[in-house]
Amino acid sequence: MGGLCGFQQLVRQRAFARLVAKRTDRPENDFEIVLFAGSVMGAMMAVQQYCADHPEADFIDVVDRAMARYEAGQPLGTLGREEGGTGAGAADSVRR
Repeated sequence: MGGLCGFQQLVRQRAFARLVAKRTDRPENDFEIVLFAGSVMGAMMAVQQYCADHPEADFIDVVDRAMARYEAGQPLGTLGREEGGTGAGAADSVRR
């Protein structure tokens, strides 16, 4: 079953890459297009995991926070660790 899920993920990633390629007028197999599509799909997987671990979290809000990281250039910095903080995680740092 894991292979099927991986195949479905690949199909979705390629479909997303096609959309991005069309919008940017680049080939869908362009390395940067494929990399971006995979990165966004990975971010959505991370959002799902975060929401599963934090049932109180609002899924749409967490997606918005994840996309804000891309809009900010996906900064790594301290990965959400503020000075003297507990390191709540990268997803939480966008809000602060």
